[in-house]
Amino acid sequence: MNACNTFLYFAYGSNLLQQRIHVANPTAIFRTIAKLQDYRLDFGPLYSNRWQGCAATIVPHEKSHVWGVLYEIDNKDLPNLDRYNN
Repeated sequence: MNACNTFLYFAYGSNLLQQRIHVANPTAIFRTIAKLQDYRLDFGPLYSNRWQGCAATIVPHEKSHVWGVLYEIDNKDLPNLDRYNN
C-alpha cells in the first residue's frame, strides 16, 4: 500500500481478531504485535446497548501497558472505525 494513502491503527480488545476488523475495514493488513506504553485497559464509562455493557477503552496510566496489534488501513476506511466501534 502507498504510505500516504494509509495509516497505522493500534488495535486491542475485540479488534485483535482480523475477521472482526475486516467487517468495517476490509483494507486492514496486520503488520505487527505492539505494546502501548503508559496506558491501561479500562471499561466504560458509557454503557453500550449494543455491547450490553461497557466497551473496552484505553486510558493514560504511567508504568502500565496494553498489548495489541498494528494494522495498516486505507484512509478511506478511517470513518468506519468510529462508526463501527461505538
